[in-house]
Amino acid sequence: MHQRSSLYHSLLSSKHALNLTRRERYLWEGRVNECKAAVRDGKDRAGFVNTYLKARADVGHEDAPGKGFTEDGWMQDKFLAFGAGTTLEAGADTTAMSIDSFILYMLNHPHILTKVREEVDDVVGTERMPDFEDEERLPYLVACIKEFLRHRPAAPLGTLNRSSFSLRNA
Repeated sequence: MHQRSSLYHSLLSSKHALNLTRRERYLWEGRVNECKAAVRDGKDRAGFVNTYLKARADVGHEDAPGKGFTEDGWMQDKFLAFGAGTTLEAGADTTAMSIDSFILYMLNHPHILTKVREEVDDVVGTERMPDFEDEERLPYLVACIKEFLRHRPAAPLGTLNRSSFSLRNA
């Protein structure tokens, strides 16, 4: 009975994985198709996929179906879709985890949060969100972010937080 149950769960997992793959393909290929339509319509949109498709179309590869490369090295549609999607997904989890953790750190250290909030309110005001142009005028916030990333990097870096060299051995 246990083997049967294990096989059943394995088949369910395979079906689930297949469904996820189909949904992912629909999402990423759909985004590339939207970008291709924008390029065809002459809409000037920013972003990697739009820029790549415009450059590819400019050399005669407006349509490049397939999952590899054209003879002259341009990514075909499926390869582009999954390459861009994978890049986006790879950064999404680590970014979200870092933001969540930074918020928890700030809530755990309300005196620091108060100083950050005062700096942001003084520099930016309360009518808008800070942007990259404000960065150099927000040194305390930038220092808090850098210290947080040093203390809790998104990915393990394998670096030591203290010296492994003893001055006594020098």
